[in-house]
Amino acid sequence: MVEKETFALENFKNIQQLIVFIHNKANAILIVDGFLLTLFVNFAKDLVLINPLLLKNSTTTFLSIFTFILGLISAILLIYQIYYILFCIIKPKFAKHYSKKEISLFYFEHISNLSKNDFVKLSKDLTSDDIHEQIIGQVYEVSKIMLSKSKRISFLLVILFISIISLLSFILLSKLI
Repeated sequence: MVEKETFALENFKNIQQLIVFIHNKANAILIVDGFLLTLFVNFAKDLVLINPLLLKNSTTTFLSIFTFILGLISAILLIYQIYYILFCIIKPKFAKHYSKKEISLFYFEHISNLSKNDFVKLSKDLTSDDIHEQIIGQVYEVSKIMLSKSKRISFLLVILFISIISLLSFILLSKLI
């Protein structure tokens, strides 16, 4: 039979590994975004902005305006994804579910706010039940962080798909006009 502390600690480690996996996905999307942004710039740099009202052909006017809008949408989506990855996924998340008086010796922010002597003393005074409570408290915190990051990466994948469709449409239309 697995002891409570071992179970809680393994659960904590598992969730931490899943958070690292989410960060790896976010980093992979950053690489894809970099490639897509490079692709966008390479196609956009050769385009010439014209006043669509000066065009005599209504189809060319429509295609020019639509191409510009798709290019703008593509650029905005790609830049938004980079911002979202950096500030909503990769940026460290801090615990939100501790009261101001609580001190968890399993949470780095609380530890860093203690003096070394206080930390050592509190650590020595921990009972087995205290240790288990500290671990499961941190499991709860990282579970909340994992849920938030999972939802955000799912949203980001939808945005990535829309970006790719928008960029491909932009590239195709830019070759037509």
